[in-house]
Amino acid sequence: MTYGGLHIEANCTQYTVDGAVVMTPADTPAANSLGGYRFKEGVGFAYKKCRACLVSNEEIGKVLSDYKLSIRTRGI
Repeated sequence: MTYGGLHIEANCTQYTVDGAVVMTPADTPAANSLGGYRFKEGVGFAYKKCRACLVSNEEIGKVLSDYKLSIRTRGI
């Protein structure tokens, strides 16, 4: 669309529409799909699987209580 616009025909009349996509709200899998990336969906491959704390992939099966974990903050 940036170069030459989008050509549309309606009622036997040719129209050219110029424009650009400014924003596309999407979650991570949808955004990856829009960008043409073919990533595995999910967190099975992640080193730190938990969104709320800093538990590692190796520790996640050993931790029995959440009070022993470091909570994620904006700085981390």
